[in-house]
Amino acid sequence: MKTKLFLFAAALFFSAVEVNAQDATMPVNSETKLIDYTEVVTMSGIKKDELYKRGLAWFSKNYKNPAAVIKKQSPEEGIIEGIHLIKVYNTDKEGKKLQAGEIGYTITILFKDDKYKYSITKLNQKGASYKAIEPWMDKSAKGYLPVYGEHLKQVDEFAKNLVNEIKKGMNDAGAVKKSDF
Repeated sequence: MKTKLFLFAAALFFSAVEVNAQDATMPVNSETKLIDYTEVVTMSGIKKDELYKRGLAWFSKNYKNPAAVIKKQSPEEGIIEGIHLIKVYNTDKEGKKLQAGEIGYTITILFKDDKYKYSITKLNQKGASYKAIEPWMDKSAKGYLPVYGEHLKQVDEFAKNLVNEIKKGMNDAGAVKKSDF
């Protein structure tokens, strides 16, 4: 009986550790050491110019003020790059969400014939100076706060939703209207 109880407790412990590890896992670029949601997406038979137009249409549809977000755009180079903010929240004891700050990020989409590459990176806590959020992943770091884990989950959820929106927008050939350009 004790053996079964021990095995059950061990299984619960290790499954909890695995879940927590999965929650804290974010894609980190091995070269830059920055959180980086990046993927090359193949779009066979679609030229760079058409993909660029779709990307520009996506920025226009996704952001209320795309002119303020887009910092670089070049159809010749096949690049659109923007900087934007998201809000993160703390939850009080009653379950009420309270704004805890803003996280800046850089979004880049590169275009070539038959493919595009998106990247969401340079995530940083907005303040008087640049403060990367990668240290929030180190629970053993001096100054680590448990709320960092919740903020990382919010950022991860946002980034994954943004990736889905990019893919949907890039697949929507009807999003580009002649009057848009």
